[in-house]
Amino acid sequence: SVGVLGGAGALAVGAAASAVVDELLAAGHSHGRLGELLVAEARWVQRRIRSYLRRPRPLNPVTAGRLLVMVAFEALREVAWAEMSRSNAPLHVELWRDLTRRAPADLRAGAGGLLAFASWLAGDGALACCALERYFGENPEDNLAQHVVALIESATPPAVWSPIPEDALRIFRIEAGTAAS
Repeated sequence: SVGVLGGAGALAVGAAASAVVDELLAAGHSHGRLGELLVAEARWVQRRIRSYLRRPRPLNPVTAGRLLVMVAFEALREVAWAEMSRSNAPLHVELWRDLTRRAPADLRAGAGGLLAFASWLAGDGALACCALERYFGENPEDNLAQHVVALIESATPPAVWSPIPEDALRIFRIEAGTAAS
């Protein structure tokens, strides 16, 4: 089931997420370098997910809040999506299910989309449909949600999935452009 947890854990994740948003706003206003900061955060998302896949355990509230904020950005959500494969999909289901349960309401959709995709990739279409229904009722225009809906409606088997190559990710094209200048 795709439930929402409350309590002190969820409050701590929400407080950590708010602090990250404040940092991003301050960096964007004071330095005008939000793009560079987001590229650095994309690398952090990549490292954090790879670390989780090597040693799965619930993320502490600060890390959970930060990851939830980062995957709210579509370009950074793509980074998380690109880390998914058929072999690691069950671990992604665990990660994103835990994060959607602890997320503040305004940050559930990004993690929910990743949960839906990971569920489909793991062969759990029922959980994918539940995640879609739960997290995308208010934002049916979300690209990842539309992708998962199309996969489910067309009965596409997860075996056809090939992970997204890093050089195809938009956020890292920004990084390459910065390095070339």
